[in-house]
Amino acid sequence: HRLDILDVLANAMRRGEIEHRYDDAVARLYAGIEAIARYQLLDVYGIDSSGVQPSQIPEELREEYVQRYSSDDTNDLLRFGLWPSYSLLASLGDEVGMRFDQSKQEFESLLAARNTSRLAHGSTPVKSSVYESLCKLALQFADVEREDLPQFPHLSTE
Repeated sequence: HRLDILDVLANAMRRGEIEHRYDDAVARLYAGIEAIARYQLLDVYGIDSSGVQPSQIPEELREEYVQRYSSDDTNDLLRFGLWPSYSLLASLGDEVGMRFDQSKQEFESLLAARNTSRLAHGSTPVKSSVYESLCKLALQFADVEREDLPQFPHLSTE
């Protein structure tokens, strides 16, 4: 799963830094950030956010998660995305959840810009500054340095 996350982040950076397609890059960064939480829950805690047994949720969060994330079509399993995944990680004392928790306000403002983009829910182009800030957060959440991401070789035109 780690390699999948690194590939998504590297792909987002190619879109942003080489092609200057910030809307697309930010959409991919969002997918990568969501995958970080999803895989952390699965790999470390055995919790699959697409089908969670209520008993897997800490008692202090269980009632809220059951009320908010139950679905009639999932046989009493809970399903949730990015925000509740990171909240769950933070409540478990997980390092990834704590990093997210420390950056929650900044991420929320960047997410607002992403949500108004053409590839999300609006028509406002994403600015390079939003891409750069979200990229920085994604690398922090993944606990990886930019130079550690997969790189395509540069081919000579000679």
